[in-house]
This record gives sequence, C-alpha cells and structure tokens, in this order.
Amino acid sequence: RSAQDESELAPLQDAIVRAANEIDPAPATSLVAEFNKANGKRKSSLIWILARLNSADALAVVINQASGKSPMRNEALQAFASGPSVTAIPQLIELIRAADDKNVKKMAMQKVIRLTRDGHGISLSDRVDYSKAMMEIAESKQDKYKVLGIAPRARTVESLEFVDAYLEDASLQGEAAKAAIEIAVPRDENDSGL
Repeated sequence: RSAQDESELAPLQDAIVRAANEIDPAPATSLVAEFNKANGKRKSSLIWILARLNSADALAVVINQASGKSPMRNEALQAFASGPSVTAIPQLIELIRAADDKNVKKMAMQKVIRLTRDGHGISLSDRVDYSKAMMEIAESKQDKYKVLGIAPRARTVESLEFVDAYLEDASLQGEAAKAAIEIAVPRDENDSGL
C-alpha cells in the first residue's frame, strides 16, 4: 500500500527525514539515487524529503532542480524555501564552497544567511562561527553586508571581535561600524549593552 493523499504523505516524509538525518550519509546517498531514477509523484515526494536532509549532496540536488530549467523548478523552490533547518547550515556552507554554479551558490548563501540570522536554537558562538565562514566565501558586497548584519544578534565579545576585523576594510567599514555599535551600545534603558 502506498500513501494516497497529502495527509498520508506528510507523516511518512517526516519519518524518512528524521531517520535519514540520524544516520549519515548512507540514507541521503540512497535517496539522491532514488530521486535520479524516479519520475512523477515519486520524484515530487522525494524533492521535499531531500530539501530537509542534512546532506550537501541532497541539498545540491534540490538547488539544482530549483535553479535550472527543470520541470520541477517551482516545486523545488518551494521545497528549498521550506526545507533546510538550522541543523543543515554546515552542509549548506560546504555546498557553497564546493559549488561551481553561481545560482547554486547564491541560493545556498541566501538560505544560510536567513537561517543564521533568524534561526532558533543556534548558539551565539555558532552564529558567530557561521558568520565567519560565510564572510570567507561571500562573493558579493551585498552578501557581506547581510552577514555583518547578523553579528548584532549575537551580542558577545566574540561577535564584536568578528566585526572589528572589517572596520579597516573601506568597502565594509560602514556596515561593520553599524554592527559594532548595535552589539556594544545599550538598546534601551533596560539594556546594559555589551
């Protein structure tokens, strides 16, 4: 028996994702291979699973489907938008470093920035570490500005040291100074600042 409608399919997808994220990397590799062989509804179901795996290979498949002229483009974009959680940030950073395709890099970078900035459950230290990694691989000035904008969400000495490293860079100086002020200066009368 197979799942017939969305109400049956979603819990099955959730179970597969939980199981695959517990065992690294064999299930992701198998699911990518299965996706490559599949068609129709099966392929559609698998794209949603791949988007939620903590696997650079699985995420690369989703991004490639979303950024190309694939007939699954819209569905892959939706899956990627709702997909990777904060636990996939290291794999997304790995994907950015390894990808040759600019669209893949751009989509993955935007997702990492959004997850690092808004993601719940990220320690302050990890937020700064991810920001450092993103600054190393960011290619556009806009992405670098966005990454510097994450630092005030981790109001620590470590985040202040991170932005301090960019105060001497003329192209990033304004954003770095703004971030440093937001980190160190009290936000209101109830905040003592850093």
